[in-house]
Amino acid sequence: METQEFQKRGEGTQRRSPFDLIMNQIRRKKSLTERRQRPSVTRFFRPSEDSEKRGKSSSQTKESENDDTSRADGKENLEPGGLQTAVCSDSAGGEVCSVVGWGRVKMFAQKLGKKPDSRSLSLNHCDLTATDVVELATMLPFLTLLEELDLSWNDLIGGALKALTFHLQHINKLKTLKLSSCRLTAEDLTALGEALDYIPMLEILYLSWNNCIGGNLHTLTHKLEVGCRVKELHLVDCQLTARDAKSLGKKQGSHGSLKSLKVCEFE
Repeated sequence: METQEFQKRGEGTQRRSPFDLIMNQIRRKKSLTERRQRPSVTRFFRPSEDSEKRGKSSSQTKESENDDTSRADGKENLEPGGLQTAVCSDSAGGEVCSVVGWGRVKMFAQKLGKKPDSRSLSLNHCDLTATDVVELATMLPFLTLLEELDLSWNDLIGGALKALTFHLQHINKLKTLKLSSCRLTAEDLTALGEALDYIPMLEILYLSWNNCIGGNLHTLTHKLEVGCRVKELHLVDCQLTARDAKSLGKKQGSHGSLKSLKVCEFE
């Protein structure tokens, strides 16, 4: 009987062992799958450090972008069309001129070997061209205190004076204008006559050694109306005609401010 019971126990253990093996395998698989899933779960639930780093980097990026935009805004304010201005030397009038605009004037004069002044700009003997005249015209709004402008002895600007005279309204305090030996044409003289209204304080006008304006002086003199302050009109060697002399005579008789009229030659 004992031997039979022992055999039954042995058979029971043999019968349970396959089941135990299967259960052990299942448990091992579960443990393996849990081990494999844990890293992904931890990656999914551990973004705190990365998010903090990303938040810091994004905030730093935003701050740098804000700094860049503020710097860009500061640069834009320094452009000629910007809002940043500075008071010119005339404190009584309180005129304002663009800082960068005056810088352009200085660079323009320096490249020609000249030194600009807020009240006097001398560009004689600079071989100016029509392109230079156009560039100078764009800078006149920054020269509101100008009282003397000398463009004499630049014989390449003839025919391009209209580009400049149109902007003389910005320098209405101008008292002396020198345009001697510039090869001025009849069109230049007409444009200059039309611009006299823009510079009502003009007292001295140099037009000597422009032999192409002869016969067309009336386009200028008819603008010398009552109230005009022109006192000196320099017309040396301009190939003037009898018609020019007649128009000048009329203006001298009716316009007493022409005290010093310098004329060298009549044809």
